[in-house]
Amino acid sequence: MKIFVLICLVGAASFVNGAPNSDTVYFPNPNGDGTLMPAVLTATKESDEITANARADSVRFLLYTKNNQQNFDQLLIGNLDSVESSRYINGAPVLLLIHGWGGNYDHTFPWNLRGRLVDPRNAVDYNVILMEWSVLADGSNYIAAVNNMQIASEQATLLLKFLVDNGKTTWGNVHIVGFSLGGQMAGQIGWRVQGRGGMINQITALDPALPIFDSVNQANRTGPEDATFVQVIHTSGGKLGYLDPIGHVDFYPAGGRFQPGCGTDLTGSCAHSRAPAMYTESVFAALSQEFWGKECPSYADYQSGACNGNRPLVMGHYTPFGSSGIFYLGSNAEAPFGQGP
Repeated sequence: MKIFVLICLVGAASFVNGAPNSDTVYFPNPNGDGTLMPAVLTATKESDEITANARADSVRFLLYTKNNQQNFDQLLIGNLDSVESSRYINGAPVLLLIHGWGGNYDHTFPWNLRGRLVDPRNAVDYNVILMEWSVLADGSNYIAAVNNMQIASEQATLLLKFLVDNGKTTWGNVHIVGFSLGGQMAGQIGWRVQGRGGMINQITALDPALPIFDSVNQANRTGPEDATFVQVIHTSGGKLGYLDPIGHVDFYPAGGRFQPGCGTDLTGSCAHSRAPAMYTESVFAALSQEFWGKECPSYADYQSGACNGNRPLVMGHYTPFGSSGIFYLGSNAEAPFGQGP
């Protein structure tokens, strides 16, 4: 399977000091320091070399549970002892968290979400697996990272199938949460799993990446056929994130394009980072700060009050499994971002 990319992407341009650059978009630095990282969208000799030198063993899977909240146990594909000697909790749900371009396992996402999921206050025990693919998601070239997703998604598929085949989990207990490139990789994993006779139970795509993915084959990006239930949260749609609905249920905080508190946000980077922040917040949100959307055909209808009597639905970690539809909701300019029912 191959990804075919466009050298110049119409609509993917960002702005630096007001000047458009059609070959570059700017993503928020995943380390959470508020700076921007330029993502080159033009194929280069260097990007070819990065892809050619990419290695499957660059991908690591790091397990955290309530029994090891800070120090990971590494799970090795094909090595059952690495699982049995770890703090893996048999029967507990498996959450695979996937960072995006230029990211790392200990950056804001997925590190902060890991902390919420393994917090002792959480009534549910989870096997939280952080997928560390930073070598393949190298921040020096976006196209190389997109191509390298094929290697990373295959390794994730192999790990999950290994756990299922050895009775450590079932497909019905697997939930993938990915941000940006990770949000699109979740769909690749779902597609690969189905090719091996399985079906991912749930995918949550947090503002899945737009650049390049508006022109690739469906098998290379997330869609409703990739898991039994697919939830998508759109916060920078049309810039860094995908705008069109691509899940069973799609949420559009503040309309899904711009976010309060982000100013003009010409690159969309501030809005892009809100999706993982909101999902992380949703794990322990008080009722008055939960994220509740109204089913609505458009943001204009939502703003006008035309959908006030429509079906409400909570967004985030506790969205009811099997939900469907398109939902709009408000959000605050700073954390806590949720506005309650």
